[in-house]
Amino acid sequence: MAKKGIFIGGFGFGNGSGTGSTPPGPTLLLDDYPGADFAFSLRKLSSTYAGSALQAKRTADSSTQDIGFVGEDLDSAALITFANGGECTISRWYDQSGSGFAIPLGAAPIITDGSGAITVNGNSNYAIDWSSTNELRFVANATQPSHYFAVCQDSLPSNGQHMIDGLSARQIIGNNAGNQEIYAGGFLNIGTASTNTVIIEALFNGGSSLLTYNDDAPTSGNAGSMGIDTLRIGTNGWDGYLTELVQYPTVQTSNSADIKVNINTYYSIY
Repeated sequence: MAKKGIFIGGFGFGNGSGTGSTPPGPTLLLDDYPGADFAFSLRKLSSTYAGSALQAKRTADSSTQDIGFVGEDLDSAALITFANGGECTISRWYDQSGSGFAIPLGAAPIITDGSGAITVNGNSNYAIDWSSTNELRFVANATQPSHYFAVCQDSLPSNGQHMIDGLSARQIIGNNAGNQEIYAGGFLNIGTASTNTVIIEALFNGGSSLLTYNDDAPTSGNAGSMGIDTLRIGTNGWDGYLTELVQYPTVQTSNSADIKVNINTYYSIY
């Protein structure tokens, strides 16, 4: 079972139960496809990144500890030891791109459950567990084009729940009336939102925007021209699991198939 975790401008997230085996490792994503504006994950994404995956906060006593990597994997043993049989939230998810975004604000999601086990998604990957009361924010401003890749699971897709959103300038990855969509002034959707663990690819690029799951053929159209300010993760009551979130400030369509192969080789999603 692959293990996962993330950080937002000195901020981080994580993977599963601490047991199982890791599949054969791909080369690190940002080594082959550099230039990300931000990159949060429960696996290591860059050989030049020397920081931690995340900072965990123990619910029982509010103590915090940075959790790093063992090779390309989240240091699950250190996280489980720190959890000490209880719940931990994410107090920081660290950005591995080198952009160094600010610490997010908001109600933190959990990384270990009430028994001290690392939370997992439906694919048994380590994942950060969001509920309808959680939201993380950090100051990340992006114009278009803006190309996202995310490993996530939408547990309860409903009206207006957003995995990604902004404040006044908005690039939304979320759902509306149960449909998976993106929005930046216009709507582009691919039908009913999946409740499985998927790789979402979303490109905000005006009339050349696109949205797809896994290796499916993308749906193209006009998603509008807005950028994003103060990126928020898990807004409007989003309920789900997030393991990896990478955003490029350039169109990556020539690399997108290989980027998703790299992601899928590690997480075994499709």
